[in-house]
Amino acid sequence: MARMTRRRMCGALFLGAIVSVTLLHGWWALHTTQARRMEAWQQRLRRWCIDHLQMAAAAQRMELCRDGVQFEQLALYQAGRKQPAAHVHRLRLARDAENQWTIEVDYPQLTSDMLAHGAVALCRQMEQGQIPWQGNVHIRVKHATLNGGSRKFSFVHAACRFDANKTSPSLSIWCTPDGAPDDHTLEIQLTRDQNADFGLLKCTIDTRGRWFPVWLASAWLPHIAMMGNDCEFQGVIRSTIVSGGWQIESLTGSFRNVDLHRLVTEQFPHHMISGSAELRVENMRCVDGRLCECRGRLVVEKGVVSSSLLEAASRFLHWELDKSQNLEDRVEFRAMDVSFTLQGSNLIISGNGKDSVILWRGDAPLARDDGSVVPVVNLIRVLVPQSVHQVPATRQTAALASILPVPDLVAEQSPNRPAPPAIRLGKLPDGVVP
Repeated sequence: MARMTRRRMCGALFLGAIVSVTLLHGWWALHTTQARRMEAWQQRLRRWCIDHLQMAAAAQRMELCRDGVQFEQLALYQAGRKQPAAHVHRLRLARDAENQWTIEVDYPQLTSDMLAHGAVALCRQMEQGQIPWQGNVHIRVKHATLNGGSRKFSFVHAACRFDANKTSPSLSIWCTPDGAPDDHTLEIQLTRDQNADFGLLKCTIDTRGRWFPVWLASAWLPHIAMMGNDCEFQGVIRSTIVSGGWQIESLTGSFRNVDLHRLVTEQFPHHMISGSAELRVENMRCVDGRLCECRGRLVVEKGVVSSSLLEAASRFLHWELDKSQNLEDRVEFRAMDVSFTLQGSNLIISGNGKDSVILWRGDAPLARDDGSVVPVVNLIRVLVPQSVHQVPATRQTAALASILPVPDLVAEQSPNRPAPPAIRLGKLPDGVVP
């Protein structure tokens, strides 16, 4: 082999070795960098979920993108629970040149408890000024499913925008239910006023004419579950959150498919009423969870009511019953139509029928109102008429008294019920063993 040929071969082998080593080193450096980036993203995700949701996060697969990262089969776990509270098929995070984040969430599934947990955590942080994101954020959700035991509710798509304004950061959410047109979108607005002396968070919920099941809110409003599994709501709610206290500034809307048996009979079994009702509410206000003002109308097409409940309503709400009708233990009625006004501690109930009729039995009026104003506490006395105090100390009554504007419970004193004698301490007589 000629010398020139041997030199060329040696040069080629040397050059190939250098290129191979360079490529191997570059591949190793790139692989190491990607591994570090992936580990950094995983740590950021876990840290964010712990700090802002108090939940653990785990993804089966992740992939780095040119402008962000993508997680697949992501699960969120609450402390002490093995089953995930939320599952996301795909989560993609990307940031543009203006430092704005875009988050795409595909096919998330979460429980009603998780929905309440996340909403409470988000409201608490916004109220305290601990904003969970830096910069503006846009979130797009595709086909979300909410699970409430055996019940499910789906949104075909949803969008969320967070504006990181220094004086009044705001969060806007739009959700379109499955099968609804685009103009029937649930809208939620959260805005924090940082110029106030204390954390003030304003919240507006507008169903925009669409009916939504009330069980979606039962996880953080347990009393609303008493309205029944099929109860739905449409309307507008405006509220404020101050130092953890929830105040409803205005609620105007309607509840349909209200289960009266679940609402009344199951809570106060010595009375009975059944039927499906529609409750229309105007300008309802609540302060610290207590109802202080409300106007509305209750309509029931047909149902059954116990005579004991009618007699209690006659005694405490001043309903005028038709004494000519024989009232059995269970009375079937054709319709009930009543309006009510609650102002402070006073309650006015009026029938919407001719001559103020409240209740019809067939074609004959069964009950009508006399136009009087009664104290709100009388409504509790109707449900538990065997009271020897202002209201009896039962679990159901305590829950109702915590919502209605009733005075503090103080035992009545009368000649038949004198004040208890004072207790005096002293020596026991001789021969008396304690």
